[in-house]
Amino acid sequence: MSEKTGTQETMTLHKALAELKIIGDRVKSGINSTIYVVENRHSNTKLHGVSIADFTKNMQALSQSSDDLTKRRNALKRAVVLSNAITKVIIGDVEYTVAEAIDMKNSGIELKRLKLDKMRRQYDTAVERCNRENDALASKADNHITGIFNTKDIKNMTEDMIKVRDEFIKQHTMELVETLSVLEEIKALEKEIAVFVTEVDSVLSVSNAITQITINY
Repeated sequence: MSEKTGTQETMTLHKALAELKIIGDRVKSGINSTIYVVENRHSNTKLHGVSIADFTKNMQALSQSSDDLTKRRNALKRAVVLSNAITKVIIGDVEYTVAEAIDMKNSGIELKRLKLDKMRRQYDTAVERCNRENDALASKADNHITGIFNTKDIKNMTEDMIKVRDEFIKQHTMELVETLSVLEEIKALEKEIAVFVTEVDSVLSVSNAITQITINY
């Protein structure tokens, strides 16, 4: 349902956001200060030190002020939301709407960090385990040979001993199984996150400073 338009005002998005930060508190203060209904003894002709008629007018004025501020607040918010949905910015080499950039800053970038941290931990752990196991593999292979062939002389191994030893090492060598190209993905994510975090605030500030919005209420 459209509202009757009585006020039209153009301003920068920066100014609108600054006003939005305080106007909500002003509305709350006005509502909290307004007495909408109160009990009174029939014989009392005054409330809060003034006549009932003046008290009523004062409360009506306070209520109207809060309503007017609420309309302005809603008009500001509506204009900001609509502007953010269509205004484009470039961060790094990626185009976002302002709304998308704000969401990425507030939530999306943390999900990317979560993925990056998980990949780093898993990669480092897997590499460490592979190295540890593979470093000990030669000794395990020698023990395997001495057990199977019942000999401690591994310096003069027969062809059969060498074949069995090589097969043991082949079968027990630890290697990485990558479901993604992990190092490439880590590098790309690190770059994407660093660029976004470095640029987002300044890009949004510039956009807010030059973007004009018009409010109607």
